[in-house]
Amino acid sequence: MLEYARIMGDSVSHIRPDMSTTDKILALSASNIGAANVCLQLSSIPFVDFLELLDKLDLTGDSIYMLWNDVCLRDIDTTCALLIACSPGVKILARDKLMHAINNRGAGVDVQAVTTQLMKSAGTNKAVRALFRQ
Repeated sequence: MLEYARIMGDSVSHIRPDMSTTDKILALSASNIGAANVCLQLSSIPFVDFLELLDKLDLTGDSIYMLWNDVCLRDIDTTCALLIACSPGVKILARDKLMHAINNRGAGVDVQAVTTQLMKSAGTNKAVRALFRQ
């Protein structure tokens, strides 16, 4: 497995632009087959580079799997929505709240409320609207 880490401000990057999608999935999944499956699903969604977003949020391995499995109840669309809500430029959901939910089987985050707020902000927030452009 190819792994690459570089310090960028406060964040550590696990992927780099010249990596193939497969190598990015391997690096982010950290040998967790469930996380690799989630990354594969996310990489097939157009318009948003979810692998880059996972990297920016420093979500890897078990955290990716637990987000999808425990917080989003195995729904990839909900997983996408929470990642977008937590992304820089949108910031509807703080990363520390997302991590709390991941580490506590979804506790502390009202997924429906976050999703509703994200959809409402798509009408007024250019960054969110750009993510939903198809």
